[in-house]
Amino acid sequence: MTMKKIILVCAFALIAQLGMAQVQLSRVGFGLSAWNRAADGEFASMFQPQNSNSSSRSVIPSLFATLDLYKGIGVEGRVAISNATYTGESEFPTFTITDEISQRIIPLSFGAVYHRGLAEGISLGLGAGVNTYYIQNEVTRTVVGIPGSSGPATFNGRSLGAYVKLAGEYMLSEAIGVGLDLRYNTGNYNLVSRPEPGAAAQTNQVSLAGIEIGISLRYRISTLFKNQPSGQSGDYFYY
Repeated sequence: MTMKKIILVCAFALIAQLGMAQVQLSRVGFGLSAWNRAADGEFASMFQPQNSNSSSRSVIPSLFATLDLYKGIGVEGRVAISNATYTGESEFPTFTITDEISQRIIPLSFGAVYHRGLAEGISLGLGAGVNTYYIQNEVTRTVVGIPGSSGPATFNGRSLGAYVKLAGEYMLSEAIGVGLDLRYNTGNYNLVSRPEPGAAAQTNQVSLAGIEIGISLRYRISTLFKNQPSGQSGDYFYY
């Protein structure tokens, strides 16, 4: 290897070292949220119920981690799980149909964040990114009056969407903080169903769009690697 190549390799290594010096795992945390998807309207379209349609949604747990890149700019990854049960009932002159869906959605999120301190221990963050939804529907149909009951049958799928978020954080101590998150998710998936026994199958587009509001408890990993000269203070707080 020539001297010129050696100098170029050393220069590249030095630049990479300096660039990576700003990159560090900043936050890990656990959150609980509620995702308002206007599901009654979606599943009414699928079931076409004449009498009732109801839904039951659980609190959504999630895990997340933030990687700081440079002066408040970073990337964030998140995994959550949403469980819900939807029921719809339709009455016809000679029979009744009751459909039930036990649904599980696992959103995997990855995106960019920017966070800035507002006061000591208080910071505000903005973010946007991509959601990958892993969806499982377990469908059971009960028909009273004529044959046609079926299930449970399980259907799996995957879909893509996006999100934007606004988040605030208050540090209870140097390492432990609480957060309030507001995000808007987009996306949809196709669901094939039969509105009544013997009818042709039809495809309905089910929306995944909706506002998600949550709280979280997070741990500031960056405090473990704090290396700041004595007497120097930062001009922003990481979120």
